[in-house]
Amino acid sequence: MIFGLIREGKTPPDKRAVLNPDQCATLIAQGHSVYVEPSTIRCYPDGDYAAVGCTLTSNLESCDVLLGVKEVPVDQLHPGATHFFFSHTYKEQPYNRGLLKACLQKNVRLIDWELLKKEGQRLIGFGFYAGLVGAYEALRGFALQEGQPELTPAASLGWVNALKSTLLAHPKGPWRIVLTGKGRVAHGAQEMLLAGGFQQVEPEEFLTLQNAHKPTFTVLDCEHYVARKDGQVFDIKDFYAHPEAYQSSFFPYACAADLYLPCHYWAENSPVFFTPTEAQDPAFSLKFIGDISCDIAGPIPSTVRPSTMAEPFYAWDATTGTEVALGTPGSIGVLAVDNLPSAVPGDATTGFGEQFLAGILPALLNGDQEGILDRATETWKGALHGRFTALSSYVHALDFPSWNQAQWEEALDRGLADAQDRLERLASLEDAPNFENTLVALEELTDALDGITERLFNYNSACTTPEIQALTKAFSPKLAALSNDIRMNPALFERIKAVHDAAPKLDDASRMLLEKTYKGFVRNGALLSTESQARLRAIDERLGQATLEFSEHVLNDTEAWQHPAREADLSSLPEAVAHMAREAGKARGLDHAVFTLDAPLYLGVMTYSPSRELRETLWRAYAQRGA
Repeated sequence: MIFGLIREGKTPPDKRAVLNPDQCATLIAQGHSVYVEPSTIRCYPDGDYAAVGCTLTSNLESCDVLLGVKEVPVDQLHPGATHFFFSHTYKEQPYNRGLLKACLQKNVRLIDWELLKKEGQRLIGFGFYAGLVGAYEALRGFALQEGQPELTPAASLGWVNALKSTLLAHPKGPWRIVLTGKGRVAHGAQEMLLAGGFQQVEPEEFLTLQNAHKPTFTVLDCEHYVARKDGQVFDIKDFYAHPEAYQSSFFPYACAADLYLPCHYWAENSPVFFTPTEAQDPAFSLKFIGDISCDIAGPIPSTVRPSTMAEPFYAWDATTGTEVALGTPGSIGVLAVDNLPSAVPGDATTGFGEQFLAGILPALLNGDQEGILDRATETWKGALHGRFTALSSYVHALDFPSWNQAQWEEALDRGLADAQDRLERLASLEDAPNFENTLVALEELTDALDGITERLFNYNSACTTPEIQALTKAFSPKLAALSNDIRMNPALFERIKAVHDAAPKLDDASRMLLEKTYKGFVRNGALLSTESQARLRAIDERLGQATLEFSEHVLNDTEAWQHPAREADLSSLPEAVAHMAREAGKARGLDHAVFTLDAPLYLGVMTYSPSRELRETLWRAYAQRGA
């Protein structure tokens, strides 16, 4: 096999690579070839790669796979190639939509490092090094804020061992750190703290420490920082399935620590760790937060924006909720760099390469027997691949395709047939059920159909026509029937139940998916009798039809209702709102302005009109739509 190591082209440049020279030498010793695109910024010089037998060349056309780290600029994608890199597209990040579209246009097979998993566990990543650097940089920021002896920036030291020895030699005071998380990021942070001379204690002991003379830290897992709102006993599976039923119990640790290092995975609807109000409590003792997870506007209110390795620190004023300069009295210092591993590019490259050789190379050489590469492939042969067909609306969001009724019907029928075929094959699968062949396969079951129905129902909501309304009416019962065919399939439920009962070791997101899927099947009739299931099917199909009918009634009422606008009413409104009312009258062929229930105009009147009578008239009409 011929491996191509591409030059990193993203700005600002990244010095990391997928493989170091010694790891390339290992591949060459196994009979493979390694082509290296020359680079002046890579942490290992070109000569080191040439010395172990790599071919230095800019012509990578003969390579079987091209290996990069960060997003590849569109003009540097190799048409028809298999590219490995962190694309930051599968979560529908808007800034990379053009990159994914270019991969389709250039027939690139895009395999995203972040999606390479086995049994729900990621096989490769830089998280460990994010933890190492993040812990060091947070302590550097804290020392700077508190007027303590300065630590050398991590990027200037460049190697993990240099960070560790520098931190160990620093004259630290009895600093107290609380850390949340148990994954790779947290393990990296723990290793840096231990190497730097910190003592680890249990959470319970951390809360009772008094007059400590040594720097200490503790590591919290979920049961330490969240609790059920109803006071019931904490249950990890229940928390992953119903995070909204929990509240933060982090405050005691925020009153016992000087620094906080968030290294956790945080899911939507989970409780925030603390609030701005709590941060203003006199007992709140946190002075600096090194948000290694870097969830902007997420569980840590002080993380208002990402920072950079060049300017990694800022501060947050809990009273105003705004960013202020580091060291501002009463503020909390913040580190929120989202590219921490780049500070130690040599070590990060070595660690990443070790994971590649151990976890990814076997899949490349054995024909991907376990489907690891296939499940991480977003684009292939000019099309979205597998479960990523669901990204169709994202990647083609601005294409505005126009189908006639026959094309809609053909696409919907084809999507339904594909989903039924996948359901039959999944339910009859003879392989022992596991997370990948059951839960992941179920997630992908309706991928082809989802992109079509999403487009159809968006059309019906935003720019409907009689033809679109007829299609949604005709296919809504069919879609409800498919959903019930899936949820009430006994063989499929037995597979899901077997995986659930086996309680496999999964990452947080995968564990939550398993729990929600199992409960979803149970709550949607999987355990009902055949007679009860038939009754539920009829209810669901009628409910789907009734929902559509009601939506159409609401739309009709919205379009039909109007109310004459007096000049006195218009003069009391912002000019933009008054202009909309005049344009609404013109659109209806009237010689005067009108108020309608169209959202922009309705909200403008309800927000700015001083007339209670007018607002009540519009509100009653709006509330009674579809009645």
